[in-house]
Amino acid sequence: MIQKKVTRHKLAATILFLILIVSFFPVPATATITTSGDINPICDGSDPWNIPGELKVGIISDGTMTISDASAVSSTFGHIAYGASSTGIVTVAGTGSLWENSLVLYVGSVGNCGLIVSNSGEVRYNEIVIALETNSS
Repeated sequence: MIQKKVTRHKLAATILFLILIVSFFPVPATATITTSGDINPICDGSDPWNIPGELKVGIISDGTMTISDASAVSSTFGHIAYGASSTGIVTVAGTGSLWENSLVLYVGSVGNCGLIVSNSGEVRYNEIVIALETNSS
């Protein structure tokens, strides 16, 4: 009976020790770029994702892109909700997360859009155009 109690206590102490170690040394977040729906070009899985031309999120139908955990996307032009019947949503979240457009960022080119920048995420552009057409939002 005494031997079983000692073994249980050792097991409990070992588990507690491992929990404490994990809490002091957390696993760093993995950089992430996720896309879904109508996106052009399609994400090739690289990070940073460097696009030499235009990035369109929501062209004819709905599209989303999320840049998080210190990931980066760069393009010459960025379009959110490019087409009249489309909805585009881009989220840039977390310190070091970046969407950089070297020329123009169109937010709501024609369709309905959302641009969400949170937790020290960053969006850079040389020029921004919001609601290009009168029916965009």
